[in-house]
Amino acid sequence: MSLKERIGKKVRENQDEIVSFCQKLIQFDSHVEPPSGFEGEVQEFMNDYLETMGLQVDMWEPREDEFFKYKGYVSGGKRDYRGRPNVVGTLPGKGGGRSLILNGHVDTVPIGPRSLWQHDPLGGEIRDGRIYGRGASDMKSGIAAMVMALKSLLDLKITLKGDLILESVVDEESTGNGTLACLGSGYLADAALVPEPSDGKIFRGHPGVMGLKITTTGKGGHASARWHLTNPVDKLLKIQVLLQKLEKEWLISKTQYPFEPPSIAQTMIHAGTNFNVVPETATLTCDIKYLPQHADENGFGGVLQREVEERISVLAQSDVWMKDHPPKLEWLADGNPSLVEKDHPIVQTIRKCVGALQEKTRIGVATGCSDVRYFVVNGIPGVWYGPGHYSQAHVTDEYATIESIVDATESIALFITDWCGS
Repeated sequence: MSLKERIGKKVRENQDEIVSFCQKLIQFDSHVEPPSGFEGEVQEFMNDYLETMGLQVDMWEPREDEFFKYKGYVSGGKRDYRGRPNVVGTLPGKGGGRSLILNGHVDTVPIGPRSLWQHDPLGGEIRDGRIYGRGASDMKSGIAAMVMALKSLLDLKITLKGDLILESVVDEESTGNGTLACLGSGYLADAALVPEPSDGKIFRGHPGVMGLKITTTGKGGHASARWHLTNPVDKLLKIQVLLQKLEKEWLISKTQYPFEPPSIAQTMIHAGTNFNVVPETATLTCDIKYLPQHADENGFGGVLQREVEERISVLAQSDVWMKDHPPKLEWLADGNPSLVEKDHPIVQTIRKCVGALQEKTRIGVATGCSDVRYFVVNGIPGVWYGPGHYSQAHVTDEYATIESIVDATESIALFITDWCGS
């Protein structure tokens, strides 16, 4: 029996264990609630489980000094990591192979109103071949796949040549500091795989994302005095129109295959306290996606930041009120884009392993972001491939199919042996 056949057989034999492990992860409430989060219990479980697998396990609370040793830090405000440890398990290789990081986050977004869920968000219920619950797709099924892939190899007593580092990190949904803390603690390798939900596709890149909050000021008062006041909402509307025009320009001038065009999504608007009060301020918050070829010299969104600032400044100078009361721009975040060449060994290796189970292997780029960006911007080639569908992330009645979890487990197990050598 070939190595591939042995691995496939073992993974299928372990299916009940794989499903049970994923259910167990879902049953922990590990949502983030900035500045803190609730990942502690699930990380204790992960620590114990990796120890039973025979890995060298390191568990520690991320420290601020670790975030700045490598590129990628995104300021999301002060964070509290007390009781929120990272867990890293290392399996040293026998030598002569390439090293690999498997990285996944245990934190989730909040459950939201439970009344909207038809399935228990912390139940890990199985129905019609699906596992339901918060984090089922994003990304506790991915953690189950990477852990169970390695366990299947250990069950077969397969010895790897290269070192394998398995990272269970915190705070991805809020900042990504968990992964930065792993880099800052010295966990480096020749490549990285992040099993975020990809619907069986291999994502070799994703766009960068910036958050922007714009505040306009005015002269508020009773709405009956409308013509004697300056409404900041009127000024904000001018900026909204400008940003829509700029986005259309980017559709023509800033495209990059195979990415979707860059975008300026206006996501939140706030102004006023009552229908008959002209407000003093108005705010608009935007999600700005940008592509790798438009990143600045450090790999981030400085180029487009300056373009947005300049266009708003020109608009303000043409407005009688905003000329003397310029809008305030606050950049909330800047997550760098990621791109690995299609012919890079890591892309071709994972393609071969996924292709062993699928008739057609799909390689593309994601529309959202993941922690893979921290590896790529710091010189570690990384790809995104995992169970579940990205459309299930953060939704009510989130689920992942059992078939996708088992298939990803087998593909990742094959990838580990191919990349690291055995």
